[in-house]
Amino acid sequence: MGTKRNRDEFPAEVRRVVAARCGHLCSRPQCRRPTSGPHTSAGKAVSLGEAAHISGAAPNGPRYDQALTSNERRAIANAVWLCSSCNS
Repeated sequence: MGTKRNRDEFPAEVRRVVAARCGHLCSRPQCRRPTSGPHTSAGKAVSLGEAAHISGAAPNGPRYDQALTSNERRAIANAVWLCSSCNS
């Protein structure tokens, strides 16, 4: 699997929007767990969700498609929101 520097990671805005679009629930139909909740500090929230790549983010990684550009791999069209269990 590729290292962090040669992975096409999602920008913060893509992660924020993909989470909001599914109501902060895991997008896997068999799961649908909430991916955010209260933190012990009143002004914070805990996030258990992750933006996952449909087509892999790095060469030699799972589902990597070399035909996609870096921008296409980092785009919301290549993102799905999953709980940390389903994304492992």
